[in-house]
Amino acid sequence: MRRILVVLFATAALALLALSSAAAPPDRGTFAFEADNPLTDLCPFTIQVHSAVSGRWTAYLDKNGVLTRVQQHVFEVDTYAANGKSLTGLPITFNFNMRFDSAGNLTSAVSTGVGAHVALPDGSFFHSAGRIDFFALGMPGFWITPDNGSLVNVEGFCAALAP
Repeated sequence: MRRILVVLFATAALALLALSSAAAPPDRGTFAFEADNPLTDLCPFTIQVHSAVSGRWTAYLDKNGVLTRVQQHVFEVDTYAANGKSLTGLPITFNFNMRFDSAGNLTSAVSTGVGAHVALPDGSFFHSAGRIDFFALGMPGFWITPDNGSLVNVEGFCAALAP
């Protein structure tokens, strides 16, 4: 019986080794950019968001060199402006993962981590953290409300930027 387990274990290990060696090695790099987007889902007025973004990415390819997945580790600082007022958030970090089918079509885009952390004029904080399924939302340019997680002190955030 022990011999059968050893053979099964060795066979499984060889199969896993063969599978892992069949895929192309991942490609890695860094990125940095700035973007301006409207935030329309949080307060009764539109907030303009300026984002300074940087991070690292890893692209995974199948054995034919076709992109199957991209993982990004993102660092971001956002400035929120509305009604002649502005608030600059504290630096945040999150992960953004995208998956692709064999034809190269995006099939999943999910962010996990901190979405916002902003010190408000009254000494309190606005905070957003959790999971956002961007693919299910139609790939908006900027979204802050998590599907699962926490959204803390929206009232204070909106009040700080209100007319």
